[in-house]
Amino acid sequence: MIVSRSASHIASTLSASQRNNALAEAVAEVTKDYGDQAVHTFLDALKGWFNQRDYRAAVELVDYFQAHGCLPEIAQPAPPRRRASRGSSTKADSTCSANAA
Repeated sequence: MIVSRSASHIASTLSASQRNNALAEAVAEVTKDYGDQAVHTFLDALKGWFNQRDYRAAVELVDYFQAHGCLPEIAQPAPPRRRASRGSSTKADSTCSANAA
């Protein structure tokens, strides 16, 4: 039952970070309830569930976790860039002058 519940939860996520969090929660629950020795079997069962439903992103996530023992880093979006003000800032002027030369 834990496999289907966890797999369904992971499959319903909309982003990679949510998918990572859902897998981390599932692995933590299995470890707590059944011990470390059950994690490998649980992950294999999850992969089988995802393969049957052709959910490649989740299969790749489980494969990564099994190969590396951790979840992949999710790239954070870059902070928005600030535009140089159109005022008389010498910094903005020197930057523009340097680019124009």
